Amino acid sequence: NTIDLKNQDIGRPWAPHQQLFFRGDYESTPILLARIYPDSVHKITTPDRRLQLRFPRSAFFDTLSVAATYSIQNGQAHISVQPQMLAAKSEFGMAFYLGNLAESGQNYRLFRKRSSGSLSYIDSKLVGRTVWGFPSQLGEFVVQADNEPPEISSFKIYKTDYGEWRASVRVADEKTGVNSASARFT
Repeated sequence: NTIDLKNQDIGRPWAPHQQLFFRGDYESTPILLARIYPDSVHKITTPDRRLQLRFPRSAFFDTLSVAATYSIQNGQAHISVQPQMLAAKSEFGMAFYLGNLAESGQNYRLFRKRSSGSLSYIDSKLVGRTVWGFPSQLGEFVVQADNEPPEISSFKIYKTDYGEWRASVRVADEKTGVNSASARFT
């Protein structure tokens, strides 16, 4: 089905330049369609306030419509921010309130769902029961607990031929994408 995005009479008005679309019933989470202008800062929030997106000024190259929604599947939040194929100029903010999905002691993070089905980590943090993430492109996302610490092995301290002391270590965390090449000592 095609939706005429220039038609102001479709959906239900929600906020300036934002419309709500329902999927056949009013019980499901609606799809929020927002017009994003590159010269303005935009905040998009679903009616239940669980999903919030913040687009900085000049987040995109041109004016576009962004569709955002989420669903809860098997106790996980699945978030869709479309159109996935358009490039963003900068990171944008995404916040998802877990509410009763949050289990005590879990370290929830935001991951991008790739077309292959695999997940890639998005810079994110858990604050209270809200996961804050900073993706650099639109697409499909999932909020998951990541409680596995990185695997650290082969730690060595050695002196170079030039008299400097160095350290090397192998670090791997498949879920967050950390590997020895991206690890830093702090």
